[in-house]
Amino acid sequence: MKAYSFLNIQVVENNDFVIRDVHFTKDLFIPDHYLARCRVRKLNAEPFILSPGKVFIDIEHPLGNQSLRDHFVRQYVHKGATLLITQFQIRRQLTWKSEFQRYVTSLKGLAIDYMVAPKIDIKYLSNDMIRYFGLQKVPFIIVELTDAKDVSKLKFGWIKQMQVMTKIPLAVMENKNGKLLYQMFKQNDILICDQRITKKPLRRDVLIQTGISPKKGEIRIYGDSDFNLYLQKDIFKNHLSLQSLLEGEANPYISVIRGKVIKLNKTILDQRGFGEQNQISIQNHF
Repeated sequence: MKAYSFLNIQVVENNDFVIRDVHFTKDLFIPDHYLARCRVRKLNAEPFILSPGKVFIDIEHPLGNQSLRDHFVRQYVHKGATLLITQFQIRRQLTWKSEFQRYVTSLKGLAIDYMVAPKIDIKYLSNDMIRYFGLQKVPFIIVELTDAKDVSKLKFGWIKQMQVMTKIPLAVMENKNGKLLYQMFKQNDILICDQRITKKPLRRDVLIQTGISPKKGEIRIYGDSDFNLYLQKDIFKNHLSLQSLLEGEANPYISVIRGKVIKLNKTILDQRGFGEQNQISIQNHF
């Protein structure tokens, strides 16, 4: 087995910069002791800062627009995305299960790894939906509140009961009604993502909370070997902060998904069909 090593590379980890060794194969990050059974190629770490691959939700460029889907994926890859969570809007109709499966099927062939998160008005959320999407192992269900007056009609007991079985959290948008929903969920002990949904990448604590990590979004042993490399000279030249790296404001020089380079400088390498659908494997991470 072939492995690659960065020795003493500066890594973005736990909202800080640390110096450490990073070893990986074409699939996974590996521990030091695995190197004894591998053919190891040492990589030049000196010019770079390494960060985990970013996890975006397709707020800014929705993949539901199929004619622009490939173009939008490239936009996210430019920002350092190595996993993209795409929203599936559920309408009030009896065919939502088949529509969901049809949307998932349409995503095959993407040039990036992906997940699907259903999105629905809270007043249409049902027991069956929470049960079904728990079985589908989606990371969360995005709920919206179209009319603030509807909040007084909401019943939270049945949601809590369903979440005991499925462990699937709800997520809300970063807007006025989303803030109201978030407060109501917190008051009623509903499992809720701690970060409201925006165009920024998901924070590390939310990746852990939802079970996206350890497979994606962190430099973790046996997690997918996804990462971004930033040129140190560009970071210092443009006075970019750690926060700018965490929030996707700086574009990486190199992006890697599962050990394969997908971006080099400003060039996106053609990886159509390379992306895989990801699902949550660990159900209770709260």
